[in-house]
Amino acid sequence: MYQDLKDNYVENMLFSANPLQLIVIAYDKAIEFMELAIEAIDAGLDNIDNLIKKCEYITKATEAVAILHDSLNFEKGGQVAKDLSHFYKVILEGLLIANQKNDKELLQNMIMMLSGVKQAWEELERREYGAKSVATEKASPSV
Repeated sequence: MYQDLKDNYVENMLFSANPLQLIVIAYDKAIEFMELAIEAIDAGLDNIDNLIKKCEYITKATEAVAILHDSLNFEKGGQVAKDLSHFYKVILEGLLIANQKNDKELLQNMIMMLSGVKQAWEELERREYGAKSVATEKASPSV
């Protein structure tokens, strides 16, 4: 029952979100999954379950960043879209390396980079849609 309520909440949030909120949500998910990957590394990769979790979390973070990249509109976005495309490609490459080398420091650096850009999207979303926006509301963890 709880899972059904959580699923309904997330579904309603996504369907009622404005486009900028969806971008912020994708950033939140990418960051969350990178943090979970770090936790799996910290728990010890000699345990196969932790190794599998780390790989799954990095895969999910990769999917979130790929969604961000695929949402770019190069016609409307011009140079900003090109710059974001390069940024997302750097993050995607970093995720590949972090997965191969179990590199927590690289994951932490990418979290900081994504967090900074996410703040800019949140500010843009507040300006466009007002201070009462729900962009900063978080979806349930690991959804």
